[in-house]
Amino acid sequence: MDPQELDAWLRHHTESEERYLAHDESHLKAQLKRAGTNEDGLVRVPLGTTLFDAGRRFFFKKHSRFNDYPEHVHDWVELEYMYSGSCVQHLNEVPLEVKEGQALLIDQNTRHKVPKLGEDQILLNLIFGPETIPSLLEQLSAGSSIVTDFLTNTLSHSARKDSYILFKSEDSWRLRTLVQLFCCDILEDGTYVDDRLTAVFHLIMMELIRLCQEGRSSASLEASSQISVLPALQAIEERYPDITLDEIASEMGVSPAYLSRLLKKQTGSSFQRLLTRQRMSEAARLLSLRTSSVTEVAHRVGYSNVTFFYRKFQQEFGCSPGEWREQKHAL
Repeated sequence: MDPQELDAWLRHHTESEERYLAHDESHLKAQLKRAGTNEDGLVRVPLGTTLFDAGRRFFFKKHSRFNDYPEHVHDWVELEYMYSGSCVQHLNEVPLEVKEGQALLIDQNTRHKVPKLGEDQILLNLIFGPETIPSLLEQLSAGSSIVTDFLTNTLSHSARKDSYILFKSEDSWRLRTLVQLFCCDILEDGTYVDDRLTAVFHLIMMELIRLCQEGRSSASLEASSQISVLPALQAIEERYPDITLDEIASEMGVSPAYLSRLLKKQTGSSFQRLLTRQRMSEAARLLSLRTSSVTEVAHRVGYSNVTFFYRKFQQEFGCSPGEWREQKHAL
């Protein structure tokens, strides 16, 4: 299939579209009933065999025209591409115009409503399973961006996952060419199709990052601000003697480098600075009690090297542990 054949295929009426033109919504109503709802009463479309064949990492569909689609959420991350025309969608109840050539990255729990599309309004949905995201992040590890933060956010166990990014890509011939190539490949379903799709999808994401770097994107919420660092701060406070950045990151479902950036952004301090501050605060409290030796205090707050503990304490409080103890005793 080439781009011209793809264009003809996209403009052809599907069975669903023919039903909608005939004002037959019975099939859609049955689908929505099977999908069920979430705790807020919204239609929740699950990621399952209705979308993905066994073992496949990607799925592509054309959004059916000629009928309104009710507000819903879904269990996957979706990349939309406005192939032809434009439309005003509602995301988290906010109207958003998506113009021809623009792309929209939508997270799992984003409230999403698409209006009835007309003959020349063609919206493409490129859907990828969560198992593809780690490899995407490895390929996109050259630097931080809204896109990489978004993907990291969607893997996190504690993130809200209700954001979206609109890419102002209407004049990006690269993105249009890559989307066409992706669609042609997936429709042909030939040998090694998933490997080819993976490579093309990496290029699509790289183009989206380039658009972000040029200021040609807007996000509902900057993805990096959605993950709360509270679990990390609690872990530091409660497990300061031996906690590591890697352990906290693993528990939160993010990478150590990402968590490090997040802590710096939301608290103004690095992980190591937060950990040292907590250890020194507890050391000062223990020393004030005068029930343990300096060596015992050092070990209790996580320092096996007492000389290093002395140095860190001096840097923090401007005096040695012994001097601190004497000052507190004098009071």
